[in-house]
Amino acid sequence: MLRVWLLAVAIAAMPGLLGAAGLAAGQPLPSEPKPALSATGTIQRFDAGSHLLTIRTPRGSESFVVGDSTTIHRGARVATLQDLGKWSGSPAKVRYTESAGRRTASSVMIGAH
Repeated sequence: MLRVWLLAVAIAAMPGLLGAAGLAAGQPLPSEPKPALSATGTIQRFDAGSHLLTIRTPRGSESFVVGDSTTIHRGARVATLQDLGKWSGSPAKVRYTESAGRRTASSVMIGAH
């Protein structure tokens, strides 16, 4: 009787263990942002009103939201959001995350090839 009870408990616990194993394996949840990505190209424009930076890459034009927490550098110097509009035509590398179709820049490196 004890063996039957232990078997029943093991079978009942199996779906929960499998679900926990999937989460423990580090599989991202659908609502979590994807890992950091990057895009390299030439700055086309920066819209200060919407904080939207657009660069031309080999894949075409790509746009990124640039926020207050985005780090911006031109070489070794720190730049500001207002500086982005001055660098149209300059090469740049954008590191970003993408969540729900929205690309958010974590860093912009102006002059990067």
